[in-house]
Amino acid sequence: MPSTTSAMPTAAFVLALISLVVAVAALTWNVVQFLLTGSRPRVLLLVGAITGNGTGLVTWPPSKGGASNIRHLAEQGMKPTPALAVKVVNHGRAPLRVERWSVKEEPSGIKYTPLAGGFVGPELPHDLPAGANAIFALDMEVVQRGAYASAATFGTKNASVVVQVELGTGKMLTAKGRLPVGLPAATS
Repeated sequence: MPSTTSAMPTAAFVLALISLVVAVAALTWNVVQFLLTGSRPRVLLLVGAITGNGTGLVTWPPSKGGASNIRHLAEQGMKPTPALAVKVVNHGRAPLRVERWSVKEEPSGIKYTPLAGGFVGPELPHDLPAGANAIFALDMEVVQRGAYASAATFGTKNASVVVQVELGTGKMLTAKGRLPVGLPAATS
């Protein structure tokens, strides 16, 4: 005859174990929902060309070509102006406000912040709804002149630039990667 006393603790243990698993799953789900509720911005450094009279923008990652892409655009009659761009993506569920964006020269740390009308893209501040993105671009000549001025002032060698975006919350995001800027020999 089987003992009922040994079956009761086993059933209680199994029930407690199932309750623990359900509680951990519920807690995990609540944490995930909390993390996904806000905006989740991502900032990408791009290069490209402003085409025509500022009527279009062609971009690509810095690792996917440079001068040859510009040449190909020119061969197609697009009259390209080399550009530095930043793409801001909102992966979250809440809107995101982009207040301003800047090009920061390294190693000096000098920043250039384009003002209204001085760049291609939506006016700032710009609200990005959930799941949306925006691209802002600046004539590469402006970027290079800033790097040249920094090199002349601080004796910088091997200059590069990074792109930063300031959100409405005051948080500053920096795009991954740096773009080397060739400096004239006279600045060394």
